[in-house]
Amino acid sequence: MSKTETTGASVKNAIPTGSNRVQVRDEEGNYLFRTEWLKDYQIVDGPGAYDDVMVTSDPQLFIPEDHGMEGNPRYIVNLKLVNKENLPALRELLAGKEYVKAEELKGMFLNATIWVDQETGQVPRLPHKRQLVDVNLDYVPNAEGTEEVLRVTDIFVKPGKKAPKVNMEAFLALGEEEA
Repeated sequence: MSKTETTGASVKNAIPTGSNRVQVRDEEGNYLFRTEWLKDYQIVDGPGAYDDVMVTSDPQLFIPEDHGMEGNPRYIVNLKLVNKENLPALRELLAGKEYVKAEELKGMFLNATIWVDQETGQVPRLPHKRQLVDVNLDYVPNAEGTEEVLRVTDIFVKPGKKAPKVNMEAFLALGEEEA
């Protein structure tokens, strides 16, 4: 059986995302999460500072008015971070499946919010896909104010490394044995 027959996933429009990972969609265009990707997620079990957390995708601008909500525009930063409390539910959702719809995993993984400055409209520095960031986690009231939930309270975008550019003169001057 092909991957399409066994999982409903179609890889004809697969998009490489680094190493051996690709974005996969089903026939209806839904993004799919491959169960084996979970092995790359860090497990957190409470408040604290966590270093070198991987960003899973380029941050997306969320404008509440576009969704019939009130609030200020912000960027959502998805992270390879899972709350230990969510592992039993994840196990149940992923058991025996190679792929699940990403929508089914909503709320299972932690993400961060980067707010657009309301006075200036300036956007703080945003991380990019596969960039490592440091985060602080703490318990904060949920949207209803009925319970405390573990959330990312701070995100620190690390500066990227600058790689040297090719010096074409030196490059072209190299002999075959040196190239």
